[in-house]
Amino acid sequence: MALVVPVAGCGAEHIGPPDPRCTEPAAIEQVAGGGSGPRISDCVRRALKDSDLQNVGSAVSRAAENLGSGSDPHALGFLIGAVRRGTGASGVQAELVHRVEAVTRRMAGRSAAIEQGIADGEARG
Repeated sequence: MALVVPVAGCGAEHIGPPDPRCTEPAAIEQVAGGGSGPRISDCVRRALKDSDLQNVGSAVSRAAENLGSGSDPHALGFLIGAVRRGTGASGVQAELVHRVEAVTRRMAGRSAAIEQGIADGEARG
């Protein structure tokens, strides 16, 4: 009979830090609006250290505020969907979802463009 001893860390996927552009609200807004840049869900998913989560969270929150006061509701919805996608089942980043969703709660109503943006962000954000 063989004794099997699990070794910590073996087979575990290493997740590196977020792309530096993940801490720039303008870069987040650009991606949410359909431009190039880091995938927003990857930014959130990779923000595991407290400092990364704070920096990415601040950039994403500021981008949501900017998009919420602008004229592109689809981009705001995309940002919300992408942040949801990035959090997955993790509770650590869940507060970030609440922050970006709060922007839409302060708006007069959720438009079809926001809803479509959320679906698009959840699918490919």
